[in-house]
Amino acid sequence: MRRRLACFAATIALAGASATTTTHDASAATGDVTLLRHERPSPSAYIEGAIQEVRIFKARSERRVLTYRFGQNKRHRIRLPVGRYRVRSSTRTCVGTCDRLDPPNFGCKGRFRAQRRKDVTVRISTKVGAKCRIRVT
Repeated sequence: MRRRLACFAATIALAGASATTTTHDASAATGDVTLLRHERPSPSAYIEGAIQEVRIFKARSERRVLTYRFGQNKRHRIRLPVGRYRVRSSTRTCVGTCDRLDPPNFGCKGRFRAQRRKDVTVRISTKVGAKCRIRVT
């Protein structure tokens, strides 16, 4: 009886150990993506202010992965699962104190691929009253 119990316990322990070991899954790999905002010179200005909004979607499913609004900072670093993505950016002018925003305008779009062990930089160039531009490196 003791022998059976010991064998049973050993079997459970081995089964548990094999269940907790992780195999390398390529879908779990991630890549670093840096979002950079660059403001091109302009004689004009948004009187009440404006916020640059960036939305990132999975390329195939169009499922939104991230929405980010640039404030004072001009750089934002994220980690995404390896794969293909679409990026859309637009300017949202402020209504009063930027607690409320106008609908998106002056938009631009691009695509990129998050790769393991390879940094991707998405540069968003904006100018007051003009469409933004996206360049991926």
